[in-house]
Amino acid sequence: MRGKDASRSTPAGADRAPLTTVFFDLDDTLFDHARARRAGLQLIRSEIPRASGISVDDLDRRYQALVEAFHPQVLAGTLSRARARALRFRALAESLGGHVTLAAASSLGARYEEAYLAHRHAVPGARGLLDRLHGRVHLGVISNNLVAVQAGKLRDIGLAEFIDTLVISEEAGVAKPDPGIFQIALRRARAAPGGAVMVGDSWENDVVGARRAGIAGLWYHPDRRRSPSGQAPRLATFHPGTRAERAIRRAHRAHRTRSRVA
Repeated sequence: MRGKDASRSTPAGADRAPLTTVFFDLDDTLFDHARARRAGLQLIRSEIPRASGISVDDLDRRYQALVEAFHPQVLAGTLSRARARALRFRALAESLGGHVTLAAASSLGARYEEAYLAHRHAVPGARGLLDRLHGRVHLGVISNNLVAVQAGKLRDIGLAEFIDTLVISEEAGVAKPDPGIFQIALRRARAAPGGAVMVGDSWENDVVGARRAGIAGLWYHPDRRRSPSGQAPRLATFHPGTRAERAIRRAHRAHRTRSRVA
């Protein structure tokens, strides 16, 4: 993975640029974050007061909402990851009408993290797609998180070898959907906006954010829902790699067409 800026000016005629670069989000795009998260929750579910009375899906939804609430403080450096986990699990118990001490919540968080780490896997088909694209286009990851955490995920799921450019919000100083993080990625990849596609599971962070930077967005969404705009290209699976690659190239062509019309 290359991590140093190599800036160059955007060439004229970027809307006519061939596809040279494909950026991916990491969590729930290349890395199966949901699988690891649910494994951790399942392990400690019986120890969370009143959690056995709700479904795992409901527990997972509540936990995800708390991650969204506390994670910005982790990114800002005002909370450590361990303390944020403890606060999340205390808040999770409270949301169910129960109570755990901060010390007990810290213990729950540590056991959750152990299970989470043990269940790290790539999203099905991700490795095959990256292997297919590697060497033919520049491959990058753009992610909102801490550098050590995201680099560790890529390493543990066996995808680090395919990634040419890694841009993480912690070191970039800006987070998706801000166009600035995409512009940093373009400079590092030595790519024109019109020659790049961003693939990710978050409509706002990955698709809308990329478009604001002039990059084509491809919404990865396995549940096959229509995109919020009803028009944006969508990818439901990375299997087979040939079909996924065609979807990436269609997203690139569609973006070029829209750019010319605009």
